[in-house]
Amino acid sequence: MGKDIYKSQNFKYAVTLLKIACLCLLLGRAWQHFFWTTPYAVIFPFDNSLHLKWFNYAIGGTFTLGALVIFFYDKKIKWHDILLSFITVTLFFLAVAYWVTKEYRWTQLFEYSAQVSAIPLLMYLISNRYKAQKFQFVCSIMIAFTFTAHGLYALGFPYATPAGFIEMTMKILHVDVDAAKLFLGLAGMLDILLTIGLFFKSTQKIALSYAFFWGTITALARVIAYFDALSPFGSLHRWLYETIHRAPHAILPLTLLVLSGYLVLSSKKEKIFS
Repeated sequence: MGKDIYKSQNFKYAVTLLKIACLCLLLGRAWQHFFWTTPYAVIFPFDNSLHLKWFNYAIGGTFTLGALVIFFYDKKIKWHDILLSFITVTLFFLAVAYWVTKEYRWTQLFEYSAQVSAIPLLMYLISNRYKAQKFQFVCSIMIAFTFTAHGLYALGFPYATPAGFIEMTMKILHVDVDAAKLFLGLAGMLDILLTIGLFFKSTQKIALSYAFFWGTITALARVIAYFDALSPFGSLHRWLYETIHRAPHAILPLTLLVLSGYLVLSSKKEKIFS
């Protein structure tokens, strides 16, 4: 296909989708850094809470700048690459910090794969080095890591199912503890099945479709479960960023659906992956 790939409508839609994913990720994380807590103190030796607060403000400002750069990203402008690369490293350290706070549970670290990889995937997608098959493989791996970790948590293997998962399920579905655990177990098995299905041609479409659907639902779970009608703005301020920064969990699968031609967004069906 060569340079014709960059001119295809599906490719342009895919780029826009990834930009939206990265924008949501950065705005959600910036929101967190400006108003809520972060776990950096477990890996960086801050002298006091004030230093951590100013560090959070600095990182929040950097993420906000990165969000502005995303839609005007030009691979020819060197400082764009430097900024987005720095942000990617910061997101990785944020994931590591959460991993440490969760007693080094590897599932916690792998659950952030889609978020940490979103910006590098965007940069690669619009670079001169772009290879469709390589992008598909790496993107599928990042989706698989995220959903496998999420699914194992839901199954309670090898670590106990997080209490927050159970509580949200109970609140949203209005069920008791046992029913919530049963639901999570079924959801966890589907997560594992979808990660396997990603790598087989016959099941790729349904796996990606389910990943988009379930990634959207799980991203919205905290807002739905903890929304307070008596204090709507307060509850949204507390929980909406948790949904926004999880946008890559849903949008990475959607991007592959578009690039693979499974989802037709233009008048002519186009398939980028041969």
